[in-house]
Amino acid sequence: MSDIEREKRVDDLWRKARKYNNKIRFQVRIAKMAEQNQKEMMIDEHIDGEDDWMKEHGNQKLAWYMLDVDSTFIKAWNFFITLVLIYELIMNPFIQVFPEVYQTKNAQGVYEAVTGQH
Repeated sequence: MSDIEREKRVDDLWRKARKYNNKIRFQVRIAKMAEQNQKEMMIDEHIDGEDDWMKEHGNQKLAWYMLDVDSTFIKAWNFFITLVLIYELIMNPFIQVFPEVYQTKNAQGVYEAVTGQH
């Protein structure tokens, strides 16, 4: 085999090896995607199983004292409470550590620091 033929053969073998490698990587990627889809389907089936009560009892309206966790009001309420909680988590340490910053107006209209001492 001459050097040129040998180089061509080596190049051809490398091309085939890269092609085979890409094919294997693609198959692994497809297998991972199939596994992920199967997991998602299992999760969806589990979530769909929660609708069994609705299938058994029909589309009944909840009693007035029951809260529908999927209602817009409950979602808005949870969002509001979360914002208030975050505000409290951030501001409460500052109020406790730096009481002189948070001032009130006294009866004479003068601002004075709020402290725990009276």
